Amino acid sequence: MIPVSSRMFRIYIILTLMGMAAQIIPFLNFFPPSSSLSDISMPAIPLDLKDNYGTTDFFLAEKYSRPFITGSLIRISTLVLAMLALISSGIGNKIEAKYGQCRIRWLARFLFFLFVYLTLYLSGMPYRLACYFHSAAFGMTAMDFWTWLGVVGIRLPVPMLLFIFKYTLVFCCMYIFRQRWWLAAAVSVFVVFHGAPEFMTNRPMTPVRELSPLEKGPYRTYLENVANQAGIRLDIMVEDHSTRSNTVNCYLGGRVSNRYVVLTDTFIEHFSPQEAGVALAHELGHKNRELTATAARKILGLSELFFGFLLALMLTGRQEIGPGNGLQAVSIVVLCMIVSVNLFRPGSNAISRWDERESDHYGLELTHDADNFKKLMLKLAKINLEPIDLRAWQYYFFSRYPRVRERIAYADAFASYPNRQQEQRD
Repeated sequence: MIPVSSRMFRIYIILTLMGMAAQIIPFLNFFPPSSSLSDISMPAIPLDLKDNYGTTDFFLAEKYSRPFITGSLIRISTLVLAMLALISSGIGNKIEAKYGQCRIRWLARFLFFLFVYLTLYLSGMPYRLACYFHSAAFGMTAMDFWTWLGVVGIRLPVPMLLFIFKYTLVFCCMYIFRQRWWLAAAVSVFVVFHGAPEFMTNRPMTPVRELSPLEKGPYRTYLENVANQAGIRLDIMVEDHSTRSNTVNCYLGGRVSNRYVVLTDTFIEHFSPQEAGVALAHELGHKNRELTATAARKILGLSELFFGFLLALMLTGRQEIGPGNGLQAVSIVVLCMIVSVNLFRPGSNAISRWDERESDHYGLELTHDADNFKKLMLKLAKINLEPIDLRAWQYYFFSRYPRVRERIAYADAFASYPNRQQEQRD
């Protein structure tokens, strides 16, 4: 068990406050970039695509994206320090000692879980603030500060309640299963939070996002023809994205039991039906092979849970959790899950990149439209200020998507095969 120590508590509190201040450091330059950055060079872009993505776009994307990884790493470190401070304070043991035998003991426990969540949330708040001001400086958000703050407040209750429910479930497993609590907790969390939601047929609701069917017209007709060509029927929805952001997106929404394709209204504004058709074909590729990809993600998620709970078991000294130390043990579990999620993130990103590549191939096979695919990739990168290339460590540890330049090169290779050139002519 991580020891309770007032001295270590003070040290961790100071380090946490320093970490919170450090989260904004990577974002301090809230100004548009200069025309060049000395330590990077732009990858070659085919001449016929220069109009879609130029040197200025490349350097702007580099300048915009650089602070996020560093800031994110500092935020994760701050969350770990905040949990170490909370554990070393012994507040969980104090609550159990004072309220463990009272009628309001469960209320006290729920309030403790709420306190843990708010501690983590506030510890990462400087990063969120810096991200907002950074995005506003580059024109990537459509919200003023007070509107953004209101959206943050609206989004807060759902994850907060899920957090309380999740760790109440873990707490109950500790009392019911004693020595095997870590195994029962891992399986229970997986079933309730990873498995069961995939079988729910209702569409996930968010407090700030509204979805509506794509209006009838040439745009919808073209997309429906692409879907009919694939033999896959999915609802095509439009998201009211422009009220919050100037980015564009097309993605596969819902759960395994109820999938649908979502186009942001900003996407429809910037992309032609032909380009949207290529994007839809890519998303249909996700749908076509979603069982394989979902199985891979769920297996990795289960492994992540087992690792986190085993780590918590070791940190608690492999002792039986009982009255008096349950909340302290849950605090250690929260710490271990933060560590586990981030250790497994490169594996999760690798699965995502693999799924994206396979969906790229499916979309190109379906449409035989490599030209619009390349334009789509570059226009997405240009509008969303996404780099078309990444350093190796950034790519393998943090990127969920293949490099844009690699996707363009793959489309070129796909179109160059003689049989496909013949198919396009036919």
